[in-house]
Amino acid sequence: MSSVANENPESFGTYFDTAPMAVIETNDKKLRVVRCNKSYREFLDNAFGPLEVGTDVEYEFFKSGYGDAFANAIKRCAKTGDRAFINERFSSDSMIYAFVTRIAVNPVTNVVACSVIILGMPNKNF
Repeated sequence: MSSVANENPESFGTYFDTAPMAVIETNDKKLRVVRCNKSYREFLDNAFGPLEVGTDVEYEFFKSGYGDAFANAIKRCAKTGDRAFINERFSSDSMIYAFVTRIAVNPVTNVVACSVIILGMPNKNF
């Protein structure tokens, strides 16, 4: 959004990659990033290591390190339909601020799609 607000034509080329965004499918046991922009892929690499887009990740994966509050917020939003703001420490000097909301439920498979937007990552030292 800063590209438009500042009317900086040189930065308009990266307009759609400024905020890390993803669509995540989930059920009670696992989640999967099905669509995301380049900024979100970079966030995944920095925060969790090499996690491929489209790969199922068990919720247990997050219990062993950073991302537990993040994963629980996704799970909760999928179940209740409530929106969530997440503030989670990812290292001694890194925080993430994110917004999660449910966007669709497949009534046949019970898979839920949620959108995730990383609102801020001050001190991106993961």
